[in-house]
Amino acid sequence: MIKRTLSLLICLTFFNACNYDTILYDNFTDIKGSKWSAEDTLSFEFDIPDNDFLYNVYLNLRITNDYKYSNIYLQSSLTASFEPAKFERKHVLLATPDGKWFGTGNGKIITLQLPLYKDVNFKEPTTYKIQLCQEMRDALLENVSSIGIMVEKGDPVF
Repeated sequence: MIKRTLSLLICLTFFNACNYDTILYDNFTDIKGSKWSAEDTLSFEFDIPDNDFLYNVYLNLRITNDYKYSNIYLQSSLTASFEPAKFERKHVLLATPDGKWFGTGNGKIITLQLPLYKDVNFKEPTTYKIQLCQEMRDALLENVSSIGIMVEKGDPVF
């Protein structure tokens, strides 16, 4: 029985370790007073060590149950350190039509992780930057606790 339990723990540790090797960057920025101004642009910088792989970039978002929308509109740019920023509009759904959040909650805070850029083929191994600003009707978007980015290494480029 002890051998079986020990073997199971070793296997679980191995599988969890494999998953963490694919995450290159995972960072949150807290929003002061949980009120994100349309004037505030958030920046996240990360290094891509290998351009022989595709990468996925996720939006990490923590909101309260009092967030009054089921979506968020963002202006987003993904650029290399040597390129000028080019913003594009992103519409990100946060809940189903019947109001069920796509994320997980523990008490009043809902944590969501949603695709922002999929299968990105970065041109060079260098530093890249993502900039985000909210583009909702409310100039001061309430009940947004923190925002972050996660970059995950994907499949090889063929």
